Amino acid sequence: MQQRVNEIHLKVDGKDLVIKDVDVIETEDGLYVEDSIVLGKTEEGEDINQKRLTYFPSTSLIKMVWSENALVDRVKETVISELVADKFEQILDMYEDEEEGGSDSDRRDDPKFNPYKKGE
Repeated sequence: MQQRVNEIHLKVDGKDLVIKDVDVIETEDGLYVEDSIVLGKTEEGEDINQKRLTYFPSTSLIKMVWSENALVDRVKETVISELVADKFEQILDMYEDEEEGGSDSDRRDDPKFNPYKKGE
C-alpha cells in the first residue's frame, strides 16, 4: 500500500533515524521510502533534486506518524476497509466449509428423495 507519511521512526545500525514527509510503499517484509536529495544548484539558484527510493526491512521500523487531518482520515479508512474485507473473507470461508461438510446429509435437491415416505 502506498501512502504519504509525516514521520517515520526507524532503528538503523543501532541508531534512531527519523524521516519526515515522505511517500512510502509498505510490503509484508519491509518499507520502501521515496524521498529526494539536493545534488546542487542551477545557475538560476534552483535546487537540483534527485529522487531516491530506499528499502528498510520491517524489523527496522519503530513507528509511522500521520499528523495531517486528511492523511489521518485516509489511513483510518484504509485500515477499516482492510479489516472489513478480512472479516468478510473469514465469513465466506466459514460458509464454504459448512457447505462442503453438509452436502451428504442434505437430500432435498435429490429428485429420488421423498420426504413423506417413511423409513428414509
